Amino acid sequence: MRKENIVLKKIVISAMFLAIAVSLNMLSSFYIPLFGANSVRVSFGGVFTLFPAILFGPLYGAVVGGLSDLIGYILKPTGAYIPFLTLTAALGGALQGFLWMLLKKKNDRSLRIIMASAFTIIGIYGIISHISLNADGIMNGVIAFEGNMPTREATNLLLDGGTLAFPTRVVILFAQFAKSGEYAAELAMYSNMLSIGPEILALSGLSITLLRFKKTDKSYIGVSPFTFTAVMLISGLVISTLNTVILMVYIPSLAQRAFMLLWIPRIIKEVFVCAVQSYIAIALYGIYIKTTQKVRTGGDDGFGI
Repeated sequence: MRKENIVLKKIVISAMFLAIAVSLNMLSSFYIPLFGANSVRVSFGGVFTLFPAILFGPLYGAVVGGLSDLIGYILKPTGAYIPFLTLTAALGGALQGFLWMLLKKKNDRSLRIIMASAFTIIGIYGIISHISLNADGIMNGVIAFEGNMPTREATNLLLDGGTLAFPTRVVILFAQFAKSGEYAAELAMYSNMLSIGPEILALSGLSITLLRFKKTDKSYIGVSPFTFTAVMLISGLVISTLNTVILMVYIPSLAQRAFMLLWIPRIIKEVFVCAVQSYIAIALYGIYIKTTQKVRTGGDDGFGI
């Protein structure tokens, strides 16, 4: 096939993934408010911006990632436009392409060890948070309920006492910015998010890492399924960290907050979303491999560029 036709085919396929990503972001994305701003966005369109990066390389990943953010804002604007977020979206796409090139040949066992270690650390933090919140009187049991939460005045006294564990301090500091009448609800939400949240993420991640699935092994899709998780998780953590800094610069309500107070919930969200997206990506990549194999057998390369 002529080089011009190959490039055109890559552009067409990338545009298809871009359209799906933008549509999915518009229909299913939502924001979690933090410190009075929509600073934590949850969306699953990123799984489709991943494919141009892993199929065609960093350049296509960067273009699709950047356009996805820009077009998404034009069609569904939320707050002021921040061009640096579009740049980090493009950087994320390029980073995914480079990571894919670097990790796709890695041994399955080494990737499992890396992922298991990361999720174990997350789980340990969740357990420590759970123990600390119960010991400091914020939670009473496994799950925090709004009706059992201490008042704002009571938690302020605990803070002034200076004997609280770090996870408890983080939860209380998050809840301090709640509106009047919503303090107990937000204190319960942050208590669960920073204790049960990491524990669930760790269990989910370890199950992904330790269990083998016949339909997603390396012989089936030609690459370790954990490569998808590693690529999406590493790029997601890097870009989420950069975006946290950008949001603190451009949004006044976040400018005076401690970096960790904003970064921790964004990272927890990123790990959860990446775990879900990697499952979807593995399934879609398996379909892609099957489709290209059938088309090539028929004498045409189809999508198999």
